[in-house]
Amino acid sequence: MVVATLLTFIVSMGVANAQTVGEVHEFAVHVSFDPGHGDIVDATTSLAYDVSVTRDGVDVDTNDETLVYTGPGDIAGFTADQFQTAFGIPTDAAGDELLATEGVDLEFTITPTAAGEYVVSLQFMIEGTPEDTSIDHPFTVTDAPAPPPPPVFIPEPLPIVTVGDLQVTVANEVEKTVVEGEQTEVTTTTNGVEGTAIAPAGVLPVGARLSVAGVPSVANLEADAPGPEGSTLRLGFVFQATGADGVLLDGPFDGQVILQFTLPAGSIEEGTVASDLVLVYWDGAAWVEVNSAATINEDGSATIVAAVDHFTVFAVLERPGYQVFAPAPAASGISLAAWGGGSFEALMNAVGLGGSVWIFSGGEAIGYRVGAPAFANEPFVTMFPDGLPTGTRAVVVR
Repeated sequence: MVVATLLTFIVSMGVANAQTVGEVHEFAVHVSFDPGHGDIVDATTSLAYDVSVTRDGVDVDTNDETLVYTGPGDIAGFTADQFQTAFGIPTDAAGDELLATEGVDLEFTITPTAAGEYVVSLQFMIEGTPEDTSIDHPFTVTDAPAPPPPPVFIPEPLPIVTVGDLQVTVANEVEKTVVEGEQTEVTTTTNGVEGTAIAPAGVLPVGARLSVAGVPSVANLEADAPGPEGSTLRLGFVFQATGADGVLLDGPFDGQVILQFTLPAGSIEEGTVASDLVLVYWDGAAWVEVNSAATINEDGSATIVAAVDHFTVFAVLERPGYQVFAPAPAASGISLAAWGGGSFEALMNAVGLGGSVWIFSGGEAIGYRVGAPAFANEPFVTMFPDGLPTGTRAVVVR
């Protein structure tokens, strides 16, 4: 026989900083024993244990709220001997009587699913005794505070370059210092388009800074500086050189600087030919064509190369039908066609060596013969000093 005890319970603590929805709330019940109560139990007597949870006075499922007993041992159904062993309850020398003990902390956790006033009710009873002992553990659960809003990223404003009356926003500027006796090459990429400037030794002063910057919004540039009707701006770059004294070097330089642009595949219209791509620069009021060479590569990308003696804003225009006749003249004989526009060099390339182009004015034929002496072509050049106007109908002889 074992003398039963009166169980007394005290809630020792709860973790204050974890009483929010979804966080684990810890608490402990301190169980101590008062021997000599006089009730007799045998070795099969067990500890009865029950728990319930309410929120705002309404029962809730302990599984939903994840109520967990964390130790020590497993208190759901100890026999008297197990009860003694698990909780460290001493007996007398004969092993017949339970002695006083400081007791043990039974530890629990609960993870609330909603805000409210919670009460965890714990009930203990030694089987066969007429009394039980219960204790309520109340605590308040609040909603978790809303997370702070993510920081708002405010990018640094992009620099603006002024060319005449045109203000151009640029990005990805790369610059290098000119070293005596060395070629200076600067490349940058914006929106997948690559722009490069190559200054041979001696073209720019030693100590000057050569910089290349891309235009991130070609649409904005085109809106502020539209190209000829029927053209589309495909890229824009700003090239600048600054002397060692900080003064901007516009040109003309002591030689030619090579500019090269590469447009990735897919950035130009399908069916575009090299003659459709035109390099231009902004002269402060309008786009001016630059003599350049364009290549459509096998992978669909395009490369445009030119030599210049000054810096400003450079762009590539896509102009379908530019620098060619339409319809295409016959390989030999006489053809009537409209000129798509372009420089004299482009016109001569379209006519071909040994061929000629003629227009009629006042009933008189005025022609330009490719390869003929300058004096022979002077009337044509005088009439069209800026090249044959776009759309002009002409006779092509080959």
